[in-house]
Amino acid sequence: MMSAMRTAHLLWLAFLLLPAACGSPDTPPCDPTQQACVLEHDFGVTALSAGQEINGQCNSWTLHNPTDLWVSAVELSNDGGHHHSNWFYVPDHVYDRPDGKWPCGELHFSELNAALLGGVLFAQSTQARGETQRFQPGAVLRVPAWSRIIGNVHLLNASATPLTTGLRLRVHTVPPAMAQVKLSPLRLSYYDLRLPPRTRSEFGASCNVRRAYEDLRREPMRMKLHYALPHYHELGRRFRLSIAGGPRDGRLLFESSALLGEPGGHTFAVPVDLGDADGLRFSCSYDNPRDTEVRWGIGDQEMCVMLGFAESPIAFDAFVEQGQPGTPVNGVVQHSGPCQVRAFNYFAG
Repeated sequence: MMSAMRTAHLLWLAFLLLPAACGSPDTPPCDPTQQACVLEHDFGVTALSAGQEINGQCNSWTLHNPTDLWVSAVELSNDGGHHHSNWFYVPDHVYDRPDGKWPCGELHFSELNAALLGGVLFAQSTQARGETQRFQPGAVLRVPAWSRIIGNVHLLNASATPLTTGLRLRVHTVPPAMAQVKLSPLRLSYYDLRLPPRTRSEFGASCNVRRAYEDLRREPMRMKLHYALPHYHELGRRFRLSIAGGPRDGRLLFESSALLGEPGGHTFAVPVDLGDADGLRFSCSYDNPRDTEVRWGIGDQEMCVMLGFAESPIAFDAFVEQGQPGTPVNGVVQHSGPCQVRAFNYFAG
């Protein structure tokens, strides 16, 4: 009798954890409070002429969710020409307009405002046609009830022929009982890029997160890093992330040499506890074969950014606004600068 009851319970639990697609004509609506669900949205197609670039196109999707969603993974797929995109969730009464594509400037959309009003959901690697951001079991992002997803999309057709491309997003959720670890976003950026012509160069900084954390929270820092995604363009050759300060100072956490079109996100098998560290050090390396200096920007210019998610009551934005070149090491010109850190209380649930 007890064996039969236990078997029935395990079968029920297995059914509960099977993801169901929301809105499929062949299945009943999925209840995200009771089982794992997959929410899907197709943003339609965009036509790009040869060499055309579109920056600042917003794509919105109103979720109509009456309860909080606990997001364990996000998948993005496209048919090419999507150079990069950053995705956020906001209350559905802001940036209010019909779902679909619209110029971000029409509603004065700001990534920082979106992150503060709601939160960060996902970022796409440069020119990746398919990418999945998946956390370890139990780790989630909380998307509050009645939210809208907005992506700030940068398109670039680098080919000599016209391109018609589609864009699709899938959001995987788990029921509240499986949401054990709530994650908050972080960003590292080196804005003062000045890639010398015909030269290899590296730009990096150490960011003291502990000071900003403890000034804000008035308690010892509690932070575990779960996910990291670097972003650079075609001249980028390597991204490195290390621990800064404390007994493990300099320990390499993550290194990526992903090429354009390759997903570059990394989920740590064991979340990295930063409780005894001062923060993080990051660097981007480049090889500029051109006859001109390359700086921060879109198109043929460069970027050095990392999006991360951490188990922490704060979110933070760390950046270098002004740096200086140093002594070349093995033919690579080193650049560094002071890192500013802005911390925000992040109510991740």
